[in-house]
Amino acid sequence: MLLAGEGVAADRARGLARLEALAATAGADGKVALADFYSTRDQAGDRFDPARAYSLYVSAAEQGSRSARLRMAVMQVLGQGTTANLDGGLSTLRGMAADGDGSAAFSLGELFANGTAGLADPFAAIAAYEQADKLGDPRAATRLGDIFASGNLVPRGARQGA
Repeated sequence: MLLAGEGVAADRARGLARLEALAATAGADGKVALADFYSTRDQAGDRFDPARAYSLYVSAAEQGSRSARLRMAVMQVLGQGTTANLDGGLSTLRGMAADGDGSAAFSLGELFANGTAGLADPFAAIAAYEQADKLGDPRAATRLGDIFASGNLVPRGARQGA
């Protein structure tokens, strides 16, 4: 609220100080909150720091945070805040998806659909979104509907393997 000025006057310095304190005392969740700040240019502004974000995600993942592990893997794929490690990041995401993490499957779909890091593969994107949908990620069904209705990623009405 302090960072964005939602309901109160914006005070970036105080908001960041509170996030820093939270990261130091609240364990993995606090580290993820602070990492989310540093990894989002719109929020962080001149304090945008992907390397700091990555380091915080690593620390939170080591404390058992699945969301931090997911974000860390995506950053590895994209080479954001760390040296690119396409195979390692994809392996982590695939493993998480295989373990039932719908957000990891959705993230794979996004990477393949957007062609990020040279991963353009429409049918791999569809398969990942279908897996995410089966795992209960609510964004996946919407994304699949958009894909098949728009014809932007695959021809309108196309199905995997068709």
